[in-house]
Amino acid sequence: MDKSTVKGSYTVEAALILPMILFIIAGLLYLGFYLHDKVKIQSVINDISTKGRELIQYEADLKTGLIDYDHYQSRFFLYPYFSDFVEKENNINTYLAEELNRGLFIAKVDSVAVSVTFNRIRISVNGHMDIPFIEVKQLFTNSGLTFSDNNTMEIHNTEEFIRVLDVFSGVADKVKFIDDILQNLQKLIGSIK
Repeated sequence: MDKSTVKGSYTVEAALILPMILFIIAGLLYLGFYLHDKVKIQSVINDISTKGRELIQYEADLKTGLIDYDHYQSRFFLYPYFSDFVEKENNINTYLAEELNRGLFIAKVDSVAVSVTFNRIRISVNGHMDIPFIEVKQLFTNSGLTFSDNNTMEIHNTEEFIRVLDVFSGVADKVKFIDDILQNLQKLIGSIK
């Protein structure tokens, strides 16, 4: 066999195999980007849910986590029940949008929704993965190119519950008919046992 024939066969084989190898490498690269972005988005949502809980409970700053004790201690004891949480909801929404715009490779966030009450934070993020190569897009299913991540964080504010209970138990001692209701409830509970 002639050496020029052997070199030519290597070129033909490389021309046939190289596109498949590049396709596999591109697919693995975008799979890594996809998984990174999915984990990053869920991590940001979980982190901001926790920071939002601290904001609702203790008036903590979202970025630093520092608690404004003066504002926290000056709150009305029925604060959770009569407060409007729109400002806090907007702060969480803005901070979430800032955090989601950093560090994502191929994910594009389409919508962010934050709902805040005194005992719950709900965060929902919708978006899509922007993969420029049609051949690589075919590796992912149609539902794999869009994502919807949700998180609900329950807020158990035991300090506020104890404060409200303490105030109302003091009121119950002074009002006769409430004391009668409490005694009847105790009798009822005693009869059940």
